[in-house]
Amino acid sequence: MAVVAQSTLKDIRDEMFAHMQNLPVRYFDTRTHGEVMSHYTNDADTLRQMLAQSLPNLFSSIVSMIAVLCSMLHLSVWLTLVVVGFALLMIMLAGKIAGKSGGYFMKQQKNLGELNGYIEEMITGQKVIKVFCHEDKSKDGFDKRNEELFRNAYSANKFVNMLGPINNNLGHLQYVIIAVIGCILAVATSSGKIPSEGILSVFAISVGSVAAFLQLSKSFTMPVNMISQQLNSVVMAMAGAKRIFSLLDEE
Repeated sequence: MAVVAQSTLKDIRDEMFAHMQNLPVRYFDTRTHGEVMSHYTNDADTLRQMLAQSLPNLFSSIVSMIAVLCSMLHLSVWLTLVVVGFALLMIMLAGKIAGKSGGYFMKQQKNLGELNGYIEEMITGQKVIKVFCHEDKSKDGFDKRNEELFRNAYSANKFVNMLGPINNNLGHLQYVIIAVIGCILAVATSSGKIPSEGILSVFAISVGSVAAFLQLSKSFTMPVNMISQQLNSVVMAMAGAKRIFSLLDEE
């Protein structure tokens, strides 16, 4: 994945730079140098994080989920359905929260480019700023842009950081529900109310199987939590990719 990530970023930077050489002068007149540079640094870095970190974690989490799911199905189909139901609920919540944070991540990347552009302009013209005593106005302009970046970055990360506590509490609730249902089925099985043969035998389960299933359910929710947490990097990478492709789509 390190090779894939770095090779992909190299190709993207090569394509951006080659395309930039053919853009008209008006493109550079309407954008600061720092904002253009932000495509090569901040926006490209969001893609690097997704390719080098998020995708491998997503892949390993999916493999773990499939392996644990097969083990749970072997122990109890009905308890597995409860776990899958909670997992789907976690993923749906993660999708909704990621949708709310996506717009803010896009604004964050835009604000970051604007702030970099402003800093680049102020550094280049620092001697002129000193000569004409423009320090206070320069600082006011920086504070305004920095405050806007803070608000959008805070809003974006606020939604994403809700996922961990929400998923952890859902995982604890799932553990309790499975323990209660499993114990009821185990007692019914041991007392003979659930026969070991026939249609109702699918509900039969031993105390040992319930204990093993509870451990497996924890192993199943951990990858689900990891996938939810990786949505942060994926959404941020999508925001960075949108800005990169906007440059490549310029005529």
